[in-house]
Amino acid sequence: MRGLYTRATAALLLLIQTQSVLAKRVVVNWDVGYVNVNRDETIMRRAIGVNGALPIPPVFATKGDTLILNVANSLDETTSVHAHGLFQNGTSYLDGPAMVNQCGIPPGESFSYEYMIDQPGTYWLHGHDHHQNSDGFRAPLIIYDSHNPFDYDEDILLSFEDWYKEEFAERAKITLDPSFPFPPPHGYGHALINGYNGNYTKPIYFHPGKTYRLRLINIGTLRWFQFTLPGHEMRVIEMDGIDIEPQVVEGLDIAPAQRYSVLVTARNSVEFNYRYNATMYASFVPPSNGLEPRVYSGDIIYREGAPFRMHDSNSQTWFANDVDFHSFDGELALPVDRYIKMSIGNNPYHTGQHLDHINNITYSPPKVPTLYTALTMGEVAMTPRVYGPQTGAIVLKHLEVVEVTIHNPNDMPHPLHLHGHAFQIIEYGLAESPFPIPDQFKNTPTRRYSGSPAKRDTMTIPEHQYIKIRFRADNPGVWFMHCHLDVHFIMGMAMVFVEAPDVLQKTMTVPPQMLDFCKRQGTRTWGNAAGNDGYNFGGLPDPPRIVSRPPGTTDIDRAGYGIVRGIGANGALPIPPVTITVGDTLALTVHNSLNVTTSIHAHGLFQKGTSFMDGPAPVTQCGIPPGDQFTYEYVVDQAGTFWLHGHDHHQNSDGLRTPLVIRDRGRPPVAYDEEMLFSFEDWYSQTFADRARDTLDPSQPFPPARGYGFGLINGINGNYTRPIYFQPGRTYRLRLINMSATMWYQFTLPGHVMRVVEIDGEYTESLEVDGVDIAPAQRYSVLVTAHSTRSFNYHFNATMYASFIPPTPGLSPRIFIGDIIYQQGAPFIQPSSYDDSFRWANDINLHALDQEPALPVDRSIRLAVGNNLYQNGQHLDHFNNVTYAPPITPTLYTALSMGDMALDERVYGPQTHAIVLKHNEAIELVIHSPNTLPHPLHLHGHTFQITEYGPADLLVPNSRTVAPVVKNTGVPARRDTMVIPPFQYIKVRFRADNPGVWLLHCHMDIHFVLGMAMTFVEAPDVLQNTMTVPPEMLDFCTKQGISTTGNAAGNQGLNFSGLPPAPIFVSIDP
Repeated sequence: MRGLYTRATAALLLLIQTQSVLAKRVVVNWDVGYVNVNRDETIMRRAIGVNGALPIPPVFATKGDTLILNVANSLDETTSVHAHGLFQNGTSYLDGPAMVNQCGIPPGESFSYEYMIDQPGTYWLHGHDHHQNSDGFRAPLIIYDSHNPFDYDEDILLSFEDWYKEEFAERAKITLDPSFPFPPPHGYGHALINGYNGNYTKPIYFHPGKTYRLRLINIGTLRWFQFTLPGHEMRVIEMDGIDIEPQVVEGLDIAPAQRYSVLVTARNSVEFNYRYNATMYASFVPPSNGLEPRVYSGDIIYREGAPFRMHDSNSQTWFANDVDFHSFDGELALPVDRYIKMSIGNNPYHTGQHLDHINNITYSPPKVPTLYTALTMGEVAMTPRVYGPQTGAIVLKHLEVVEVTIHNPNDMPHPLHLHGHAFQIIEYGLAESPFPIPDQFKNTPTRRYSGSPAKRDTMTIPEHQYIKIRFRADNPGVWFMHCHLDVHFIMGMAMVFVEAPDVLQKTMTVPPQMLDFCKRQGTRTWGNAAGNDGYNFGGLPDPPRIVSRPPGTTDIDRAGYGIVRGIGANGALPIPPVTITVGDTLALTVHNSLNVTTSIHAHGLFQKGTSFMDGPAPVTQCGIPPGDQFTYEYVVDQAGTFWLHGHDHHQNSDGLRTPLVIRDRGRPPVAYDEEMLFSFEDWYSQTFADRARDTLDPSQPFPPARGYGFGLINGINGNYTRPIYFQPGRTYRLRLINMSATMWYQFTLPGHVMRVVEIDGEYTESLEVDGVDIAPAQRYSVLVTAHSTRSFNYHFNATMYASFIPPTPGLSPRIFIGDIIYQQGAPFIQPSSYDDSFRWANDINLHALDQEPALPVDRSIRLAVGNNLYQNGQHLDHFNNVTYAPPITPTLYTALSMGDMALDERVYGPQTHAIVLKHNEAIELVIHSPNTLPHPLHLHGHTFQITEYGPADLLVPNSRTVAPVVKNTGVPARRDTMVIPPFQYIKVRFRADNPGVWLLHCHMDIHFVLGMAMTFVEAPDVLQNTMTVPPEMLDFCTKQGISTTGNAAGNQGLNFSGLPPAPIFVSIDP
């Protein structure tokens, strides 16, 4: 029988390809080799079959069986087999992907995959080495359930494939060879149904009143199949091996690797015959008559000779979406322990290739199978870094519930398959994108599950959308996630989850024969990704570099008024946010492709015990030299809203910045249903170096002409900010981050009450406000509860301004408005103007959630900030009339190497304004700003209590209204970035309980470059007994000719020869 498999044929097929069927043992023998076939009846070509034949017959088993798949490799290259959809609980080494879970079976060798069958459903078997799947090495795997929860009379299998005239290696060469144009020309394949030309598919025979289970499998590699059965009702009961509540649909859109089961009850009459339709297509391939899409029909026979009932082919067919289905077992959405955010796409590389990526990492296989690294590297196996720079490895803790949000800001959909798990499908919505969104996608709605979300193992992420999925890490092993379009897989759209390696090491033993396969190929079975110890990756090829001009920079028009050179990561701007969970270790590997040094600061992280990881160059490190790389390893124990940014050469201002969201592990102290991130930035038509040169050049007028920047929201032009979607009654946590270099943002949400619950990573008691005024580097979290009806839509407002820039229509302030959508098409309520009753958040009115009282003060330090005119003609900023200039030797290294002299503030040089703090003393800073400008000051290594504002001591009287004194000496809120308003002082308190060197500076980058900075050297005597700087960091200094010992000049004692002379001011500018 050709082209149709029913349950009645299952016994025959098993007899054909089974040597022996003993009780509960199904033995299948596959001799994998090359065959010459004409599958589409257009061209004969070489393919990969089994036992000299293609198609490969389906494999049938029953829950409770043991399936023994004996694989003999008669190819001239290694091979392996993946049982697609089987979880392989406890047997990750049998999952199949070569160099992930095993070394491939060598030519001439055999191996027996032994599967304990405990998952009934619809699956498939396919090659998972050298992309042999694409050349025919694939077959359905049907697992029956002797206690099926659904009633039906007969089982019918329909497998769908795409087939091409070229072998996959030829198609891959065209894609990967930089001498060919990219993207390559589209290949028009043919469809195969049950292994044969879809034009000649065998009929299905229906008997009146009987119910049939149709198992539909797309085992293709590039094309989708839309399946419809006009004149009949289809009830979906299974997706990817997981039962769902029966759902009536008109059609199914089946992506590569996906499977469905539908129940169809035959009509009661034999008056007519019918046809089913299978349309093979790819949305990213332009239609071409007769070639794309290809439409295939098969006969449904009730009675031989009866006429066919035709249906209107132009009628609209409803294709169900995953979120419309519900899990049969009633399992509710899992409570989330950890959130992971990903973005997928394609980048141009220095090799001339265009390669795919997940989070800008193009997958490349390691030299040691990732599973073997997890099993052999001891405690180091818990660090993602050990799995190499190009596996994209993420380590999961045992039993944690993970929510993965994957953004697809591209013009093509991607079917991603997760090995080892089925996941809950939680939500779809409009993707975050660094590119303009095509008009047809701008109003993409957010679609969310209701009740019990369905589960599957292969998701489709539509173009310009994101998907949210959840799963529990209850299957220790190494699990691949990759695009199941094989051409995208070979281009690098893949990554690995390394699940509970600590548990794995105690419970799993790899069969010796599998280790022997590696040894015969000269592949190690232990060590890191390169087969070495620790983090030595010598022997691995260098990762490809994303094309950039000049090195490490990105030419980009972010604001819509011209191309500006920016600094991005992996060739892109904006840099995707980083989202992790308390208790994680974040390993941030930074490769410097710039032509100057660089460094990274995790803004708001205390870096307890690791001051050398704080980032400011040359305060706590020497910058990473061009061409070098360094991994910042942060042990994360603070929940909240933070950000990562460059802290060398003021690269932050040119785009080297991104949000860092650290979620609570378990239930957070404030209740909400969902969270949203808003990052705000200013962007200018000049690079920061150009703007700084004009400011520092004494031949230019001072202050320089104001630059009217443009606003970016979530990395893109604020005028095109995407809508947010509210569902009635739900509570949302809005995380608001100002990553600007100069400008403030006022954020309001008219028609809604906002409750501040976090500032700068510290939880506060809930405070109702109408708006928040966010200075550069500050962060807020606000809770907003949506209205109970969908009658109206609303707007949010983000006003970018600086109080010291005179209003100029259309330039300053700039007002950006975004939509809050309750119901598409509903009218918008227009916001009212602000009045005196408008409530802005104020630090002094906020209280710490943990109720810590104001610290009793051990030491009070008085500071004043301002700007002075110097003898060289420059106007420079200062703390206490000291204009900061960087030392030669990093200040931290001076503190560590100068012995008892490290307690002498003079040793840190005349222009670092170093203040030495004693261990555990409670400090009060009183900072006066007798100027017309506000200043956002950030203290590294600490948060501080905000206890008082009042009128500043003025050098020159002015006519301004004297600010009142306001205090909070009860339970003051804490933050890490304060704003000192014009002509006011601020008092803050913190405990010196974090030995290290900590910078305090203005976070308006132009003021920082002008010298408004100083350092606190905290407990250097304790530091010298507890801290060791990684040798790699010291090497960075040595390579640049910088001493890692000595005073600020790299000398002994108070000899500062080699430092430039401090500037002398000639007048004080009030």
